[in-house]
Amino acid sequence: MQLDTAKFKQRLETDRGQLQDELNGMQDENNQNVDTDNPSFGAGNHPADAASDVTSRERNMAVAADLQLDIDEIDHALERIADGTYGQCETCGRSIPEERLDARPSATFCIEHQRERERA
Repeated sequence: MQLDTAKFKQRLETDRGQLQDELNGMQDENNQNVDTDNPSFGAGNHPADAASDVTSRERNMAVAADLQLDIDEIDHALERIADGTYGQCETCGRSIPEERLDARPSATFCIEHQRERERA
């Protein structure tokens, strides 16, 4: 059975757009919370306020890094669609079941090899 790569390409592009919007929003939020032109930046009225700001910024940076990893995986899947290797395990070359691709369109490994990678 032939894989409908157009369907997956559209879904990947939609997912990528949503993730990019979320990433941009987090970056904007971080930039709004950092006013380095203000001479009193970092010298709030209460140490807990500064700690809360730092914690929030660090959390946003960690989430942003995860979002970027997801975007990179999608970009890789889109490259695989373009070069005709989408839906094939990068380790063994066997077809990745369509059910797996429906659940995770950016998958590049069959279940067996994905589990091996996660254990390593």
